[in-house]
Parts: sequence; C-alpha cells; structure tokens
Amino acid sequence: MVIKTPLDIRQARKRAGISQAELALTLGVSQSQVSDLERGLRRRVACLDLKAVLSAIANTAARKERLETAKREAIERVTSDFEITKMPADAGW
Repeated sequence: MVIKTPLDIRQARKRAGISQAELALTLGVSQSQVSDLERGLRRRVACLDLKAVLSAIANTAARKERLETAKREAIERVTSDFEITKMPADAGW
C-alpha cells in the first residue's frame, strides 16, 4: 500500500489490527496525537515522520500477534492438562 494521505495511515493501522492507543504507546505520543495525525492535523505531531509511524504500526502488529499466539498456546496447554486430569463423571463426588 502506498501511503499518500492521513486516511492511508489510519487504514494501515486498522488493517494491522491495532488501536490508536496501541500505536501511540509505541510512538511515545498521546492517543490524541495519533488521532490528529490520521486527520491531517500535523501541527501537533510534526516530530513524527512517516517512516517512524509505519515502522511503529508494523512493530506493534507483530508484537500483538506474538502475544495472541502465546495466549492461544497457554489456553491450549491448560485445556489439555485439564482434559488429562479430570475425574470421570461416575467418580462418586
């Protein structure tokens, strides 16, 4: 995707599945500054360059995916452990 407008930045962020707050945290700015950037209000976010923003989007999306994968794997392990150790229905409890 070619980034030409502030809307393109918003679409790239949304396609990556991250919120303005998540992107702001990665960039070290406020969520409102990310909102301003996406609306084309550059006066408050002049310190951000496009390369840094796009890199932050990619890094945040990758980090979020790693966390989701770890969460799924942990749930699968716990579920598997539970299935192995659960008592039969007729155990008399």
